Formats: sequence, C-alpha cells, structure tokens
Amino acid sequence: MRAYLLVRHRIQEWSRFNKAFEESEDRRREYGLMAGTITRNAERPDEVIVLIQCRDLEMAKEFMKSDYMKQAMEKAGLTDAPDIYYLEEVADVPEPVAGQVEI
Repeated sequence: MRAYLLVRHRIQEWSRFNKAFEESEDRRREYGLMAGTITRNAERPDEVIVLIQCRDLEMAKEFMKSDYMKQAMEKAGLTDAPDIYYLEEVADVPEPVAGQVEI
C-alpha cells in the first residue's frame, strides 16, 4: 500500500509559502517524496494542508526533522507549529458507479 506525508501549516502569505515549497523540490525528491497536492482551508485561507506520497515513511520522518526543513519552514513564513502525520493507505475508495446514490 502507499504511504503519505500530511502536513498542516498556518502561513503568513501564500506566495511566500509557495516559493519556499517550490525551492525544496530537489530536496524532497532526495528523501523519496513524490507527487502530491496542496489544499487551502476554504474557511481559513491562511491554513494550508500538504499531502505528498512517500516511497518510505522513515525517510519522510528524517526529512521533516532535518535542519534543512526547519530552515525552509522558517523561510516559508509559518505562523504556528505544523501538524505532521505519517500515513499508510489501508483501502482505495472507488468513484461512484453511474446510478448509485451519492451521499
């Protein structure tokens, strides 16, 4: 099954956060972090959630604890301590089949 890194941040400004995130691409790749998504809380635009697929959760933990990452988070303009979750997939959720009732 797949593994993921999920991080919730509060940020000062989207452009500052996004620039720091983009600048860390090579380093994320070195630690086995792959494709993912960044979402923003619709009710709190200063809160972003990053979900990235990982090759190895231990490497993801090393990345998040690294001095590099501490500096990158400071550069990104975080306004609180991030919530960090290391996730293992347990099941796929299929798309609804035509004709099924959606909840």
